[in-house]
Amino acid sequence: MLKLLTFILGLIEAAHLNAQSGIAGKGKPASAYSTSKASSKSIVRDTSFTVYATYIKERKNRPYIQIAQPAMPKGVKSKENVVYSTTGNRELLADVFYPAKKTKKGYPMVIMIFGGGWKSGDKSQNVPIAQQLAAKGYVAVTIEYRLSPEAPYPAAVHDVKEAIR
Repeated sequence: MLKLLTFILGLIEAAHLNAQSGIAGKGKPASAYSTSKASSKSIVRDTSFTVYATYIKERKNRPYIQIAQPAMPKGVKSKENVVYSTTGNRELLADVFYPAKKTKKGYPMVIMIFGGGWKSGDKSQNVPIAQQLAAKGYVAVTIEYRLSPEAPYPAAVHDVKEAIR
């Protein structure tokens, strides 16, 4: 499993090098905010590829829309904002969704990487699918990683590899 994930990360790195940035949309960085309690400086985040940013854009034409809030499936538990690594003063967080039923064999795990071309997005984008994977017998981990406005490529890939370890 680790070999497969390493292979996939290698493909992602190669694709990024070929594209030489600019994979994601041309959104402007939104307001700065701190993503962890231990962080002493604000991080400017590009929020052009987030559920909330899309909601704000779309509600102008569709005032009746709401952000979907799927209920946690029965038999699924979660641990949110688990620190999986610290880089300087920056804590990298993960949300873990897992079957409530214990087993001696354990469960297969999936690391969930959100879209956004290493530039935009956040781990919350994968929560609904992570919940459903956990309901089907997987441990699903949605991770955050440093985006390119915060740390240049390949920092995000290194963060993902750290989550796998």
